[in-house]
Amino acid sequence: MGIEKVRIAAEMATKWTDPTWVLTVAIIAGIVANVVGPFVLGYYLGLKFVLLPALASYTWFSFVYMRRQPANTSKYLTFKDAGLKSKYNNARIPMAELVDGYISGKIDFNGDVLELLQNDRDKFVNYKVSWVQVQWLIRQLFPNQHNSSLKDVNSTHKEIAEHYDRGNDFFNAFMGETMVYTSGVYRGLDQTLEQAQFNKMSLICDKLDVKAGERFLDIGCGWGTLVR
Repeated sequence: MGIEKVRIAAEMATKWTDPTWVLTVAIIAGIVANVVGPFVLGYYLGLKFVLLPALASYTWFSFVYMRRQPANTSKYLTFKDAGLKSKYNNARIPMAELVDGYISGKIDFNGDVLELLQNDRDKFVNYKVSWVQVQWLIRQLFPNQHNSSLKDVNSTHKEIAEHYDRGNDFFNAFMGETMVYTSGVYRGLDQTLEQAQFNKMSLICDKLDVKAGERFLDIGCGWGTLVR
């Protein structure tokens, strides 16, 4: 599964300098260097040099690459987590940590989220690869509970239960009558989301040239709205 994700990263890239490929190569090379390097240094230079590769990598990443970039971040964000506040209240925050913090309720936006991200994100966000991202990517190379594709049975069961076992009332609250959460087709600015969903299903039937009395198989249909 880890090899498959490396292949996908390579396919997404159009040239060697694209982020997906650079990041994948850098992480794999970093792992190899920090695993093989200590043995080589220890063998040729002595045991006191064993930790040198890891120490050098940590020093460069923490104090050079991720060095603090001053910014008035508190103007745009409210930090509910003391650790995040001490790190980023007056410094640019990596986009990955901003997203994680917002989803987990540790960060709030001081205003409309879309407007702030559209107009002001470059004033308080940086786009560097953070340690949070590096950890996640490393975990994708090996079977573990944090791997997005290859989890153990208990982790998979827990993930499915947390999503699908909430009951129809939960999903109906934001999906509405159609119980569909894919795209909609609007035929006017005055149309509702529900009408857009019905328009989409009607368009699908038109493209399939479905006629009365015919049968079709709908795979991955959720609540079977189109079938109904």
